Amino acid sequence: MVSNYIVVVKFGGKTLSNGLRIRKAAEMIADAYKRGIKPIVVVSAIGSTTDELLSTVKEATDGVVSDEILDDVVSMGERTSARILTSALRSLGLESAYLDPHMEDWPIITNSKFGNADPLTPETYEKLRRVLTPLVEKGIVPIVPGFIGRTLDGRVTTLGRGGSDLTALLIGRALDLKEVIFVSDVDGIMTGDPKIVEDPRVLKEIDAKSLVGLADSDVKFIKRKTLKYKPPNINIKLINFRNGRVDADGTIIKGSFPNPNSNSKFEVEVYRESIAALTVVGKGISSRPEVLAEILKSVREVGIQPVGITTDSESIILYLSESKSVDAARKVHIIVLENPDVLIAVALRRGLALISIKGIGLEETPGIIGKVTEPLGGEGINIHGIFTITSTISIVVAQNDVERVYRLIMDVLSTVNGND
Repeated sequence: MVSNYIVVVKFGGKTLSNGLRIRKAAEMIADAYKRGIKPIVVVSAIGSTTDELLSTVKEATDGVVSDEILDDVVSMGERTSARILTSALRSLGLESAYLDPHMEDWPIITNSKFGNADPLTPETYEKLRRVLTPLVEKGIVPIVPGFIGRTLDGRVTTLGRGGSDLTALLIGRALDLKEVIFVSDVDGIMTGDPKIVEDPRVLKEIDAKSLVGLADSDVKFIKRKTLKYKPPNINIKLINFRNGRVDADGTIIKGSFPNPNSNSKFEVEVYRESIAALTVVGKGISSRPEVLAEILKSVREVGIQPVGITTDSESIILYLSESKSVDAARKVHIIVLENPDVLIAVALRRGLALISIKGIGLEETPGIIGKVTEPLGGEGINIHGIFTITSTISIVVAQNDVERVYRLIMDVLSTVNGND
């Protein structure tokens, strides 16, 4: 049984940008080890080494280079970091050993999607347990170059941008650890982008599903591909390198994205009840937020919450459970009568169904909405509403069509998932 004091500590490239910083990282690991913490260390490439290697090889070959060769070249960044950090730890008196993809027991096994390989999880988890557990039990600090994989036939691959984070999570999951620590040059996840807002605060914790929503912004924390491999029982902690301790305070990421164990990229859910579309038409509605607030308040007063909202300057549509939609329409009608300068009328369409397509990185998949909706049009199925948010597309159709729509969408996604 692996001790609960074992933690995975991943150092980002900026934290290893020069010799003095690598020395400090080694001191952080040594300090943790002396205090009873047994670290397994994952390292990124030093500073901007990966970008420099990519640029150099493309310039040297005039861009005529295979993805397989590129992966072998750029893997040198992490492999070099692992060797230097191992040497630094040994200079501090700690027994340490680095892993390398050309070693027989290299544990991260992937498919052959060079440049953005996916781990073959059964093989990877079994090898990680077999390779790392004996090292930790002997008091040896393992140093694992992140971002790197290897195919079953021995070719070096890379896991894509953010791949070192993924390496750390794979180790944590394989060894059934409670926490994986990411060391970077920021204090954690903030309440707002410090480049935009004043006095942002560090969040003590955040749910993985909320983090996916924030990842739509310009500030990138953890790649969606990495979050796909985060199980709910393993926390990720983001800490700042300058704190000098691997158990420093930071932001803890809890939970997981829905269906983290699924091999599918996207999944489909049908809302459990029939829904209705409550439409309010008017003029300049978006310029009167207090009226919008009154409409939402009146709907809540009848005991239901909208499952979706779309709006523009001329109308607002609330998608809500059909069971109390008539009561909600009556309440909203009172607000229409009270605000004739901005609201004109209310209408209700019942007998609808809501189907949601969810998946990490969905909004980064070009043409996905067209791929999903085109076969519906070919079958003469009318779409009564469609809206997107973070990693979800929601489609509103007639309740009578829901089974056909579900089958058509699943057929489309089977192709998309198969090509992932």
